[in-house]
Amino acid sequence: MKINFKKIVGFLIFIFIASKICFFVLGIKLSEEIKVLDNKIKKVHQENIELEKEISFLDSYQYAASQAADLGFIKEAQPIYLENLKYALKN
Repeated sequence: MKINFKKIVGFLIFIFIASKICFFVLGIKLSEEIKVLDNKIKKVHQENIELEKEISFLDSYQYAASQAADLGFIKEAQPIYLENLKYALKN
């Protein structure tokens, strides 16, 4: 049984080229998947920025004041004293 060196080398080169083509195709698929995930990350980042702005607005005193005005809580309360002093104390 004679081993043909040229056939073995040719077969190995064919396997090598086929594997390179497979890896190239897989790389293209992975790059497309990375682009899709990168776009999703950018959208989530933008949504996060918008939500941060909304939270900072909702946490502000201006928002609380506007909500109080809308609900009718704009009347200021008169201070209540425990003791009514008739005269100021002189030290």
